[in-house]
Amino acid sequence: MNDIGQAAVLMTPAALLLMLAENHIRKRQGMTPYDGRQTLNNLGVFVGWRAFVAGLGLAPLWGYVWMLENLAPYRFDASLWWVWLVGFVAYDFAFWLRHWAGHRIGFLWAMHAVHHQSRELNISTATRLSWFSDTILLGIPLALAGVPLEVTGLWFVVGNLWQLAQHTEIVGRLGLLDRLIVTPSVHRVHHGCNPQYLDTNYGSMLVVWDQLFGTYALEEEPVRYGTLSGLVTYDATENNL
Repeated sequence: MNDIGQAAVLMTPAALLLMLAENHIRKRQGMTPYDGRQTLNNLGVFVGWRAFVAGLGLAPLWGYVWMLENLAPYRFDASLWWVWLVGFVAYDFAFWLRHWAGHRIGFLWAMHAVHHQSRELNISTATRLSWFSDTILLGIPLALAGVPLEVTGLWFVVGNLWQLAQHTEIVGRLGLLDRLIVTPSVHRVHHGCNPQYLDTNYGSMLVVWDQLFGTYALEEEPVRYGTLSGLVTYDATENNL
């Protein structure tokens, strides 16, 4: 359990290193570098989120274990190789479902909207997370389905690192890969407020769920980032809804 927590903590320096690397590459490619005010705003939101998560400590992990041991009708054995594959598919679908709900249900959107308010897309945007996260909605179905904590924990860390890398413009379209996995191009569309891009591409690592449920869209025109209401302040402590 502590290994999962330590791995999650490492995502913070990983995000900072990726930001520095991306901004350097943007400059070398002749692209607009990070906007200082927007980046500070994103990081301000991130600091608040990290403080909230630190306050929770290991409570979410203990809660997962309790549900697994007391509420799950069946528990999978993590020593079996195929359980890790099943866990990957279960995690990816649970992420898609939670993300879809986060855009369709009002009080969940109130928590998630902050992630979409940035008017630019880069690695710093990935750190723009609600202080009152709905991540618990991702863990509950997996615990009730009997997925071992170590399996969910691995895919949670891998998924979050993958999602960090999706928030970038330095990687263009990738052809067939854009129809198989969540690439930067696929996720750029998700952050778009263009009419044809609204409510699309909810996946974490696979696009199969979006294709199955009719929420998949390809990047076909330049993406306008942000929400329909726009970002009205750069003060991370103010409500931007």
